[in-house]
Amino acid sequence: MVDMNCHGAGGILHALSVRGYFNGERYSWFLFGMRALEENRELLQRLNFTVSSNVHLLLPNGTDVEANYTIHEAYGHWRAQSWQLCILPIGSWNGTSGLKIWDKRSLYQRRMNLSETELSGVSEHFFVSGTEESLKNETSEAFSYGTRLWDVFMKVHKFSIKQGDMPVGTESFDFIVDAVEIKQENINSFDYTAAVGSAQSVLLFLHPDVDSTRNPFLRPFSTCTWLAIAALFLVFGLFLCKLLPFERELERNRPQPEELRRNENGVWVLVVGIFCQQGFIEKTNTYASRITLFTMFVFTVLIYQFYLTHIVSFLLVVPPKTIKTLKQLAANDYGLAVENVPETIEFLNTTEDEYLAVLLEKQLASAGNVYYDAADGIALMASGKNAFLCDAQRAYKLIRALYTDEQRCALQEIPLMPKTPVHLAMAKGSPMTELFRITAQRIIEYSMVEYERKQCYTDQPRCADNEVKMPEVNLDQVSSVLVMQLAAIIVSVVILLVEIGVQMVSARRH
Repeated sequence: MVDMNCHGAGGILHALSVRGYFNGERYSWFLFGMRALEENRELLQRLNFTVSSNVHLLLPNGTDVEANYTIHEAYGHWRAQSWQLCILPIGSWNGTSGLKIWDKRSLYQRRMNLSETELSGVSEHFFVSGTEESLKNETSEAFSYGTRLWDVFMKVHKFSIKQGDMPVGTESFDFIVDAVEIKQENINSFDYTAAVGSAQSVLLFLHPDVDSTRNPFLRPFSTCTWLAIAALFLVFGLFLCKLLPFERELERNRPQPEELRRNENGVWVLVVGIFCQQGFIEKTNTYASRITLFTMFVFTVLIYQFYLTHIVSFLLVVPPKTIKTLKQLAANDYGLAVENVPETIEFLNTTEDEYLAVLLEKQLASAGNVYYDAADGIALMASGKNAFLCDAQRAYKLIRALYTDEQRCALQEIPLMPKTPVHLAMAKGSPMTELFRITAQRIIEYSMVEYERKQCYTDQPRCADNEVKMPEVNLDQVSSVLVMQLAAIIVSVVILLVEIGVQMVSARRH
């Protein structure tokens, strides 16, 4: 509170104004003791009030019988490259009726109209490697998104923008057009609004087709499982080859060698029949043979249940994506390309992940280069076993335009960095900071930010297939069975011809 009747009050206020005490809502001022507004207008103009100043004046009012004093709000309005004093009456006070507020709008609502104000916006470009034009292409989405948001601000506050295209720091500016991340080195240069989006670098790759990695009839079990099943039935067969002749020996005298050979052949037919879940008419007299045969039947029933269940699920359910870590990528001989932008390059310079180094070495050995623009990296990813570390939203936009439905379904991502919020940035100490911060919160609340984001960015492309698919058996999936059947027919025909030839030769000799 300042009594303007005090000697030297104007000089003190001017000194405080030079130090920025009237810029921003941090300090609230109440000036009284002035006789008339016009007598003090020149003094108030020299105090350089801005749109964020929080100053109230108490002026005598001789024309209003009820009110002895009128309360005014003083702030600055940017016109003709300078702050012009604005005085707005908002209430009155007298000893009888007390305080009356005429204008019940908030401070934000009273000052949101910035008509005739021209603000300067610049675009932030970083030059790490490559041409300036290529980096502009990489950041075009952020620039377009920021431009659309500032257009919303223009409609709300009714100001105009003079847009430049030069690196920050070459001349004065009011805000950055791009939506930018908060960086430690820029804390003293910018003020930021609430987050208006997020950015994230992810590792993208096309998951190999699970259906083509193995014969569908062998897929239910691994190779080791199939070998274990074969070994177990071999043991069963050898055991029965000794057990069944022993039963015959118990019934009568020792069988002849020819009969033993017939029994052995019958045992292997019996084992194959049990494996195929076929019945048999063999007579068993010992508990050992009964337990063995019963165990074999139970074993084959369980094996068939697992086998058939997997076959049915293979026909009904989309195969899951099993590669989810860098270690698994390295084990599958993938290479890693990197988007040529500062964020990913900085990440590579700071990470010490051994599997990431293996992926980079694989890419460098095969292609001789690891840095690519976004479009080239997405095309490289589709050409083979190549992963691509890039900004997710830029990549999604290209993938939606360039990839087929099948490739979109094979798309897999591994987040390597957390999501980083992006903000609208204003020059440090700008009088518009608090005003724009409130506006940013309001347009976020009204979902206007989300709407503008969807106009500039693309979410992850959705796969046309869901987790359940219609049963479908293609020719390539059963080709192995058809080939086996054809081979069996050919072998049978050849053997039949040999038998006919042998029979004809034997008949001629006799």
